[in-house]
Order: sequence, then C-alpha cells, then structure tokens
Amino acid sequence: MPSILIAEDEQIVAADIHARLERLGYRVPAVVSSGEEAIRKAEEIRPDLLLMDIVLEGAPDGIQTVQELQHRMDVPVIYLTAYTDDETVRRAKATRPFGFLLKPFDERELHFTIELALINHKASRELRRTEEIFREVAEHSDQVQWLLDAEQSTTLYVNPAFEALWGSPRPSPGDGLDPWLLPVHHEDRQEVTAMYARARNGEVDPAGLEYRIVRPDGTQRWVRTRMFPVRGTSGAPARIAGTTQDITRQKWAWDTLQESEGRYRFLAENARDMISRHTLDGIFLYASPASRAVLGYKPEELLGRSITELMHPEDLRRILKDHGNVKEALLSGLLEYRAKKADGSLAWMETTTNALRDPLTDEVREISAGSRDIGHPRGRGEFSGRSDLILDTANEIMALINRDFIHEAVNEAYCRAHKKSRDEILGRSLRDIWLEDTFHAVIKGPVEQCLGGTEVEYESWFTFDRLGRRCFAVKHYPCRSSGGEVTHCVMVGVDVTSRKVAEEQARATLKEKEVLLKEVHHRVKNNLQVISSLLNLQLNVIANKETRELVRESQNRVRSMALIHEKLYRSESYGDLPLEEYLRSLTRELFRSYGLSGVNLKFEVEDIRLKADAAVPCGLIVNELVSNALKYAFPEGRAGEIHLKCITTGRNRIALSVSDDGVGLPEDLNLRTAGTLGFQLIHMLVKQLRGTLDIVRNGGTTFMITFSLQ
Repeated sequence: MPSILIAEDEQIVAADIHARLERLGYRVPAVVSSGEEAIRKAEEIRPDLLLMDIVLEGAPDGIQTVQELQHRMDVPVIYLTAYTDDETVRRAKATRPFGFLLKPFDERELHFTIELALINHKASRELRRTEEIFREVAEHSDQVQWLLDAEQSTTLYVNPAFEALWGSPRPSPGDGLDPWLLPVHHEDRQEVTAMYARARNGEVDPAGLEYRIVRPDGTQRWVRTRMFPVRGTSGAPARIAGTTQDITRQKWAWDTLQESEGRYRFLAENARDMISRHTLDGIFLYASPASRAVLGYKPEELLGRSITELMHPEDLRRILKDHGNVKEALLSGLLEYRAKKADGSLAWMETTTNALRDPLTDEVREISAGSRDIGHPRGRGEFSGRSDLILDTANEIMALINRDFIHEAVNEAYCRAHKKSRDEILGRSLRDIWLEDTFHAVIKGPVEQCLGGTEVEYESWFTFDRLGRRCFAVKHYPCRSSGGEVTHCVMVGVDVTSRKVAEEQARATLKEKEVLLKEVHHRVKNNLQVISSLLNLQLNVIANKETRELVRESQNRVRSMALIHEKLYRSESYGDLPLEEYLRSLTRELFRSYGLSGVNLKFEVEDIRLKADAAVPCGLIVNELVSNALKYAFPEGRAGEIHLKCITTGRNRIALSVSDDGVGLPEDLNLRTAGTLGFQLIHMLVKQLRGTLDIVRNGGTTFMITFSLQ
C-alpha cells in the first residue's frame, strides 16, 4: 500500500482527505499542519507521496517546505490549494510537482491525480537511473561521444575522452564548432566541414569519415567520426549526435600491412621455389620469376594457362581419381606429379597449396601454391618438408596432425596463438597443446571423424595464451596416401570472433526490444485495467439505472481495448493477434457481464490474424453490436441466439457479421441519424476500417461489415 503524508493546516479538510485516502486503499502514516513538522515527519517515515497544502500555519509555507525536502530526498509532491494567482502558480511550478489539486476537489479527481503522480514518479526515477547508467558508460568510454544542437552552434555534451584524443579541454557550450574544426588538418578540413553540413541537413554517413587532427603539441592523430541526426517528434533534426574514434594505430597497422605485403612480394619474387596464385580450376593468376629456373617458362607465359596443362597425363588422371576434380586436388594441401618443362623434359614437382578465403563469407576465392623440383618421386604418404606444407604468411592457424594426434607441422599463426615456438609444439600431442578439457570436449571428435575420411567443420570458442578468448571456424581435411588411406588431418582455423560477437550483440538487442515491446503492452493493459476497475468502483455508488448502464458500457469498451494488449502481451508475434481467440474472449466477458441465461452464442470465426490498429476498431464494433443485442433483442427473458461470424472473402477482404433472432429494430429507427453513442461509434469505427456497413431486418437483425485485410 503506498504511504502518503498529508500536510494540511485545516483540520477538518485534513481529516476528510485522510478518510478518503484510506477508503481508496492508501496508508496515511501521519497528518501534519506545519512546514517544519512536514520536513521532520517526511525524513522519519519516508513516504511514497506528499500531499502538500501551499498555505500552512507559520513559516515555511508549503512551497518552501517542498524546496527544502527536495534537497534531502526524492519524493513526489501534489499541491493542494485554493489559490491560483500567477505568482503562486509560478513558485509552485519551479518545484516540479507531480500534481496540482484545486480545492474543492472530488474523490475521483484525488485518486486519479495520486495514481498518475506515483506512476510518473516511478517512470521519472527509472529514466534518471537509465540516464545515469548511459552517462557512466559514456564517461568511461575511450571513444569520444558528443551531442550538438540542431544548428551545431552549441555543444550539449562531450565525454572526457575528448581531452585525451584532442589534447585540449572539452568544448564549452558557447564555443560553436571551432573546437571541432580548427584542429582538423588543413588538407582534410573541407571534407570534414561538408560532413557536418550533411548531418545538419538530416543526412547520415553510415561509414563515417576518416581524417587527421593536429593536437596542440603538434602531433597528428587519425580519427574516424560517425554522426547522425536525432530527430524530434516532427521528424526534423533536433540534435546531432556522434562518436569519434582514434584509429591512428589501425592506420599504422594498415601501412605496416602494405609494407609487409611488399616484403612478401619481394620474397616471392626472389624465392627459389616457384610461388603462384590460381583460380579454383587451376588457371595461373600469378607466377613468380622462379618459374624460369623451375620450369623454364617466363612468368607471363604461364598466365591464363591451367596448372593441369603442365601435368603428365598419367599423373593428372591419378590426381583426378584421388580427388574428383581440380579444385579439390588443389585444396588437398600437397600434390606430387611430373611437369612438362618449357624444353619438353619432365621434372618431378612437389606443390603445396593453401586456400585464400573471402574474410566476410569464408568462401574460397583463390589458391596459392609453392612448387619445387624434387628431382625424383617421393612417397606421397611421407610428408617431408613439413614446415613448407603450410604457408607461414597466412592469418589462419594451420596444423598437420597424424593418426596418433601428434603435431607434425604447424604454421607461424598457430604458434603465435599458443604463444609457443614451433619446436615447443612439433612432436607433442593435441592434448598437450590445447589442454585436456578443450581436447576432449571440442577437438578430439572432429579429428577422429577427419581421420575416418570425412571433412569436418565447426565453430567454437577457445582460450589462447596470447589471443585470449576467441571464436574460430575450424575445418579438418583428410590427407590420403597414394593407396587412398587417410594418414593425416589438416586443421585450419579462421578467427571469426568479430562476426560472432556482432551476431550475439544483434540477438541480445533484438531480445531487449522484444522484452520492451512486451512490457509496453503489459503496462498499457494494466493501465486500462485500472480504468476499468475505477469504473467498477464508480458503479458501487451510482443508484440511477440509466447512469449505471452508461458506466457499464464504457467499462466494456475499455475492457475490449485492454484485451487487445493482453493478447499482444502473450503473443509470440507482437505486431498482430489471432482474431478468433480475441473475439471469443471478448464475447465471453460480455455474456458474463449481462448475465442472460436464455441467450446462446453461435461462434463462427476463421483463423485470421489482424494488426493491432485494425483489431481495436474491430473489437469495439463487436462489443457494441453484441452489447446492443444482449440489452434490447431479448426483452422480458425471451430466449434466443446471437450469431457472430467472421470469414475471409475474395480479394483479400474480411466479412464480419453479428446477427440475432430477437425482436428486431424499430421500423422508424434510422441508424445513421440515431443519437446514441453506440451507433455513432459503429459508423466511425467502420469508417476507420475503410469498410462498409449493411443492416438486414429479417425478423431479427443482422449487421454486416466488410473491410480489407491489408
């Protein structure tokens, strides 16, 4: 029970309010008559709400008392007063009360004002808490987060990260855009100014803009800014929000990567082995200069040709028999074959291959290869030069595992992930490197399947000594001997942590929105239920039969709308609801409300789902028509039947009919000019549905409404 402290110096008025509040179900722990006593009691009992008379005996008055209490506690206040002069209203508004009751007031007005104050105070407190959380997050973020007014003339908020990135104090509200634009590098300033102009016009740059800023100490930083308009209720930009991230390290890493690629190209150009890139069907896209020494071909002579053209026909048939097609052969990791050199002689070649994948789709786009003249054939089950099997330039972690689960070859990425050297890994088992729990729970099963001859792929989270917790897409490829026996397993792992985290964040965000929407329907339903309950309480004190009937009609209308939100709250799809279930619940409540024992309901509603904006008028129409039939069609205990029917017709339309076999409508009644609220509502709701209304008088009465399902 909410507790309410009353501050009122008129004892009779105070006693009346006290009695009313207890009758309404509230707890009144104290009634005081002065401001000092109100402050003391409020601190002692901590009430849920304060009813404060503005004019109290002595000093301070009610407004001054509230001002003092607001420094000490968070309690909603409703002012009671008979004074409405401008000065009193101005002083009272300055304390941000949750209600204002002018004497004299009735009990219903008192009840509504208190309930709204309690609800609004709770919502206000939750909003402040949410704002505090978001501000706490922003204050500790390493990204600069900021908010400007729509004209970009005032900085409304900027977090402390600005000072670390810009190297200068945060902008003041009156500084305009100068603190944001003046530090921009002169070569980038035009683009940055254009970005701010686009945001001011309501445009959004999803990718943001990368540019340089010059700090007061003369150092430069690369930043990426994303900004977007925050629109008001009219749809026009009300504020401009944005984030700015320091990407200096990323730019440095990109430049370093470009340098690394240059170095690797230099190594490829100067390697003794022939380095090449191929399409999935083996066409040369690149060949290093070593092709002259290895095969006697100039690099440009190989471009556009297939590697299969170089293979001896017998070896090509063997390879295709083992692997099925050229792509699978090139993806196998190791090939041995005789190659036709430019002078017509043959050379025994060993080619190690690696799949180059699209980082977004994980689709194999190209195949890289390293080929050398081994002088004579080797047993393809005897994997020599284990370190050459896996390209150490790849970002994927790779390992060659034998049937005893022992590492026989690993690449540099594999070593870096485990924070071990190659010598610390080779010759040791998977169990030793990945540890007991991970080996048995994740790795052992797929490796056993692979050694059984099946390609296996899966995604899993792993904890590495160097990388920490990361998600990898892992694939296992079986390696076969010339006799077709699986001798090894090639393990390839691609880091997909960023994608995985993004997917989990998207799922979490969607779940939060679903919970929020569900809570909205729940709260609306509860508020409508409160209104229905208030109407029910009002019925208890109304003696006039006609007035009671009007209140009950209003209560049924509120209940029909509350039922909509009840169904949406419990529905898996919050955008629409099953019409059959809703109308069945609605008519059940109407029959219970009117309590006619001799009237039956024939219910015939198809499985139709309606959007909420169509279900509300549809439900109100059924409420009015069924209520009218229950009230007027069966006078003096006459028995009969009400038939509710709703079906879909051609052209995606719905036909809704309510008919009865009662006494029928009076012949002189014109429904379009009838002054009753019920019939007015029916015509307005049919118009809202953009439907048509037809009435048939055939002994009873039939109302037929048709409208589009769209």
